[in-house]
Amino acid sequence: MKAFLTYHLEAAICMGIFYMLYHLLLRKDTDHQYVRLYLLISLISSFLLPLADFQLFANPLEEMNPVILLEEFLVSDGAAANPAAITNAAKSIWSWQLCYLLVSGVLLIRLLWEFRKLYKLNDQHVPGAIEEYNGAKVVVHNGGLPTFSFMNTIYLSTSDLQPEAAKMKILAHEKSHIAGIHSFDRLLIELVRIACWFNPMIYLYKHALTLSHEYIADKESVNGGDQQQYVNLLVNQTLSNLGFSLGSHFGRKSGILSEWPLSFNKSQTLKRIKMIKNKRKSSKLKYIIPVLAVVLSIVVISCMEDEAIEPEVIIEEQAAEVPSKEPVIVNPVTINGPLFSIVEDKPVFPGGDAAMYKFLGKNIDYPQTARRMGLEGRVFVQFIVLQDGSLGNIQVLRGVSPDIDEEARRVVSSMPTWTSGKQRGRDVNVKMVLPIFFKIHTESAVGDTEVEVVEQESARDRLERIKAEIDDEAKQKKIELIIERLDQEASNVTEFELEVQKPQESMEEIVVTTYKN
Repeated sequence: MKAFLTYHLEAAICMGIFYMLYHLLLRKDTDHQYVRLYLLISLISSFLLPLADFQLFANPLEEMNPVILLEEFLVSDGAAANPAAITNAAKSIWSWQLCYLLVSGVLLIRLLWEFRKLYKLNDQHVPGAIEEYNGAKVVVHNGGLPTFSFMNTIYLSTSDLQPEAAKMKILAHEKSHIAGIHSFDRLLIELVRIACWFNPMIYLYKHALTLSHEYIADKESVNGGDQQQYVNLLVNQTLSNLGFSLGSHFGRKSGILSEWPLSFNKSQTLKRIKMIKNKRKSSKLKYIIPVLAVVLSIVVISCMEDEAIEPEVIIEEQAAEVPSKEPVIVNPVTINGPLFSIVEDKPVFPGGDAAMYKFLGKNIDYPQTARRMGLEGRVFVQFIVLQDGSLGNIQVLRGVSPDIDEEARRVVSSMPTWTSGKQRGRDVNVKMVLPIFFKIHTESAVGDTEVEVVEQESARDRLERIKAEIDDEAKQKKIELIIERLDQEASNVTEFELEVQKPQESMEEIVVTTYKN
């Protein structure tokens, strides 16, 4: 989903740059064919440029040893659960997908409905009326729609049959749309809108492209004729037309979702009239504009790719403290090729994040010994997703206890093959970290009193043995304090369990050290 959103964000930015230059420098240009070509090529280029890999500037984060940190997983009292991660991830993905498909489906149905209107109009041809004009098929209809054209057919309204001079100018205008193959442009923009309805630039592009079609048809229709008579005809037709959105109309344009004619808007009608009367020559600088737009788009995309670090990316030195002892590495492998920490497409567990958390929930257990000792905390498990999707070099960067650390390594090493990460379209090795939070619930931590007293005696013996083995007097005194409290609280198991579960900061180090030894 993030890759989908990132791609469309970059595409929207590219479209914004192209459109900005059009609006500032080409909107009033009289070379309408060039403007139309610019709009079409820039529309397609906006979706192609984000697919290329642009890295114009060095990324300083590559020297800071970052690592991809997955969302934390909670293991509680031997029963693993991460309902928030599973539910939120699944709901987020499905809600976005459902919304996207629903709106796209509505727009697609609307487009198909427009084709159905065209099909029905073909059966409404008035007998005896004109059927052909300069190689274009003419369908004279009285279906309440204005005159328009689509593909190689002119749909002429019965209200435009008279007077004859006006009818011929209208037919010439619509023939210009057919000769220019404007219907393909409109189909392209409609299909793009169905797929990218959430992109606001699509609607600006549609309006600009539609306006360029009208400028082209107006220019060809006025060429060699009475300009003022044509303007008067344009105004009359604009004020009288009703709505139909798929074809090219003499006096109006509209979108599929809106049945109101856009040319009914005074400002748009005035734009066409002003352009008809515009005698200014086209600027030669227009040929530099596409190059400038492409350069600006590449620079912006390159900057976005250099700084697009997702929230799960952190600096490894801040996320984990490597233990002083030699770490235990499960499935050690030799890395072939470079090792990445930030990639365009990060590795994915089979089925996505929600499936990964379900896998962990079914396969991870809270070690009983650690549970009895009241030990809890976060374990940061680092692993490498290799080019073939297998996992290697699995180790604990920061742990809680030997049993808990081993369980975390075990469950990660048992994961199935992932979908490997990709950089510039190639499979690469990627370093990742999965935090697992082992947490004891208070209610379930307190069990049968008689059983717990036996466990306390076992812990007391262990502390006595360690006290005799170490030479550090400070630690020996801390152990004595713990033993004294153990003896004092032997009659109150509940209070003792809570104290061990949440030890004071000054006692935590010796408890963990004692258990590790």
